[in-house]
Amino acid sequence: GKTRKSQLNTHISIAEQIIEGSISIKSIEEFKSILKIFPSDAALQKAYSDLLVKKKRLNAAAKSYDKSAQLFIDAGKILQAIDSKLLQW
Repeated sequence: GKTRKSQLNTHISIAEQIIEGSISIKSIEEFKSILKIFPSDAALQKAYSDLLVKKKRLNAAAKSYDKSAQLFIDAGKILQAIDSKLLQW
């Protein structure tokens, strides 16, 4: 129904705000739970990768950048995929 759609829109706007930085998540666990809601959001995955780098979790960050690159490729966003790959290395 209508409430389900408005809930989805709320979730999407939260994801957008995280990506653009107006909502800041500093907890890896909290970010993981958001990624479960949006498993195929490449930009959100990349933002998570950036958080892992800040937390000095470099191996996890490299894997996460690799995943974001694959998600960007799946979405046809090649430049973003290359950016994620460069950050992975």
